[in-house]
Amino acid sequence: GKVSRLVGQAEPYAQAIRVVATLPDRQTPSAKLDCLAKAFDEIGNAIMEHTGGDIHGECGANVTWPLFMYVVLHAEPSNIYSELQFLKDFFG
Repeated sequence: GKVSRLVGQAEPYAQAIRVVATLPDRQTPSAKLDCLAKAFDEIGNAIMEHTGGDIHGECGANVTWPLFMYVVLHAEPSNIYSELQFLKDFFG
């Protein structure tokens, strides 16, 4: 499908992976949220580069959410559940 065509290897998403890996280093809830937003931006940039900007509406949640999960799994941020629970408690 669309996602498997975009994944292939971790390299196109290396910048997003690096961004997510810094999540535990962020101290405030807004900095952590900014980190995740930056990762989504980097995923979008990688999709645009990979497709040459010719995505024809393929960059919706059905594509970006699985890629975000892929990026998080490859970034392996420590205590990811605690990080997400912290954001949920603060913003939820």
